[in-house]
Amino acid sequence: MAAPFKGLKYLRTLSLSRNKIKLIGEHAFSGGLFALEEIDVRENFGLSTVQENAFENLPKLRTINLDSESMLC
Repeated sequence: MAAPFKGLKYLRTLSLSRNKIKLIGEHAFSGGLFALEEIDVRENFGLSTVQENAFENLPKLRTINLDSESMLC
């Protein structure tokens, strides 16, 4: 899937909680989320990996809400 967030340039908060996300890949939030300040990925049981550049290109990002008992560090 290429640029799933294209066209959301004014979005400030993104909630992806309570999904079945297992991995947040490199450049996962690319596509123009220039105003994004907060991402919520809590309660994604099984989330174990957040790749190094997953939150790159988010210049206003201030908060990442994350909880996982299976996180690989």
